Amino acid sequence: MSKNKHHLLIRGTYFLAATSLIVKILSAVYRVPFQNIVGDEGFYIFQQVYPI
Repeated sequence: MSKNKHHLLIRGTYFLAATSLIVKILSAVYRVPFQNIVGDEGFYIFQQVYPI
C-alpha cells in the first residue's frame, strides 16, 4: 500500500470515528427532552419500536 493510500485510510478512519462519536452524543441529548414531552409510557413504546 502506498504511503498516500495509507494516509487516506487513516484519515477516513479518524473521520468515521469522530462522526460516530458526534452521532452518539446527539442521540443522548435528544432523548431527555423527548422523554419529557411524550412521558414515560410514550418513551417506553418508542424504545420497544426503535430497534426494529
